[in-house]
Amino acid sequence: MNMKKRKINFWVVIIIIFSNLLISNTLLAQTQEEIYKELIRQEVKCPDIVMAQILYETGHLESNRFQVQHNLFGMKLARQRQTTAIGKDKDNFAIYRNWKQSIADYLIWQTKYYKGGNYYEFIKNSGYCPSIDYVPTLKRIKI
Repeated sequence: MNMKKRKINFWVVIIIIFSNLLISNTLLAQTQEEIYKELIRQEVKCPDIVMAQILYETGHLESNRFQVQHNLFGMKLARQRQTTAIGKDKDNFAIYRNWKQSIADYLIWQTKYYKGGNYYEFIKNSGYCPSIDYVPTLKRIKI
């Protein structure tokens, strides 16, 4: 291959890599604020409480389940409602294409089951809580 073709191939590869980084970075949550803005954009009810759930469930956006599976809520793969999940892991936790799809799935769940009222009570009575300390812990999380 001559030198001119090598240079062109090099720049094509660089452009492809750069393009992929730009595309993936638009789908990767960089900050808590970015996620909160998406909650508002998707019109999730009680976004402050939901953001506290996200921080709790993801270990303040550090968990492997969030970073690899894009699962912000520790949601299991839905069986009785629509879902945006693209699969599940060995423990039946939902896997999403990106973090925005995780919010969209939460919104589907929320729309189906939340009918108004105290959101903490709703979470407590919905079966979402993994422990008795779940709601008190959410109340202590500062967003």
